[in-house]
Amino acid sequence: MRRSILFVFAFLLLPVRPASAAECRIGERVTLTVLMLANLAKTEGGWFYEGVSARPCTVSKILGKGRPPASCKDDAVLTATGTVEELLGPTLSVESVSCK
Repeated sequence: MRRSILFVFAFLLLPVRPASAAECRIGERVTLTVLMLANLAKTEGGWFYEGVSARPCTVSKILGKGRPPASCKDDAVLTATGTVEELLGPTLSVESVSCK
């Protein structure tokens, strides 16, 4: 009996993880907000950010063309608007981006 009570008490003390946001739907136009935990990666003609846990939904990658704002770096809050496409997982093709 005592062991059961201790088990229940220990279980109640464990931290509760918040539910993660749902995956964005392909074809959906969304505005995502994400706290950047790393700098953007550059590609020929553009940039990308991987492993995106954003709000209101998540994608596997944010993909932009051209040069991103200079303020888009580690620890910035990135806000990107675009359409979600299927490119080896849901990917936001960016139409506009800003960082603060």
